[in-house]
Amino acid sequence: MDLAGTVVNALVVGAVGLLLAWFGKGRFEAIDTRFAEMDARFGARFDAMETRFAEMDARFGARFDAMETRFEEMDARFGARFDAIDTRFEAMDARFQGLDARLDRVDGRLERLETRLDAFRSELTGRLDVLSARMDAHIERHVS
Repeated sequence: MDLAGTVVNALVVGAVGLLLAWFGKGRFEAIDTRFAEMDARFGARFDAMETRFAEMDARFGARFDAMETRFEEMDARFGARFDAIDTRFEAMDARFQGLDARLDRVDGRLERLETRLDAFRSELTGRLDVLSARMDAHIERHVS
């Protein structure tokens, strides 16, 4: 009898398990269907967002490329201008160095001329002193 009770209990538990599985299966299928629908909707939305981000990235990329091109053009123009100005300054510097060398030569010539004038003045002063002394002596002879 115990065996028959155990078998009946096992059959009842099995039948209840089958009923619960059958009812649960319908519920799980409904939940799976809802999740699949939500996944499809979110997938479509994420795909749309990815497309928009890709379009924005392309637009910004094009704008940044255009700005970079402009900056490179400006850099090239200013670089050429600065190079031209630098060349002009170097030419002016060379001209000033030439003028400086010429002024140094003129300064040397003026120093030599000054030396010669100093010597000439000394010689002239000496001669005038001698002439003055002779005249004083001549005047002394005639006055006395």
